Amino acid sequence: LATLPMRGNGLTSLPVIPMSRHSAYQSRIEKFSAQELEMSLTSSRYSNYRLAAFGLGLAFLIVPSVVKLPQAVTAVMYLFCLAGFAAFVVLIIRHRRVLREEERFRLLRQINEQAIHRLNREWNEFPVPEAPEEFASLAKARDLDLFGLASLFQLLSVQRTPQGRTTLARWLVESASPEK
Repeated sequence: LATLPMRGNGLTSLPVIPMSRHSAYQSRIEKFSAQELEMSLTSSRYSNYRLAAFGLGLAFLIVPSVVKLPQAVTAVMYLFCLAGFAAFVVLIIRHRRVLREEERFRLLRQINEQAIHRLNREWNEFPVPEAPEEFASLAKARDLDLFGLASLFQLLSVQRTPQGRTTLARWLVESASPEK
């Protein structure tokens, strides 16, 4: 066991128990799930605020058209209409930020869930990444089962972009140069 230096109470060291990878991933899943839920609730509130702002703006637009009101009152109602629609636009922008954060936490949670599945070799629990055809069709790749279910490509592939998958596939199939 590793030791951690201590001061003050006469102890020179205390054992440090490292967190296992599985428990580290599980801890992150719980944290990201909580943050995702918080963003989801915030997103719901923003949806309601947007609806209210649009409804009020629309009401302040329609009422002066339907009901005969003094000109000063009509002008004030149109100002409130503009304020309601301006608030609606601001809420749209802020809501998009919340939705992006919610998506970010969802992806982080999924990445950590997939990491646990990789550690446990639970192949059916995470998707088989699409291998670039120019590499998957090579005889060497087929002979070594580099691509497909329970393959090295599936184990290592955490890329989210086609360029990342292509780079990983190239690394698996092509031989490294002697300089590397």
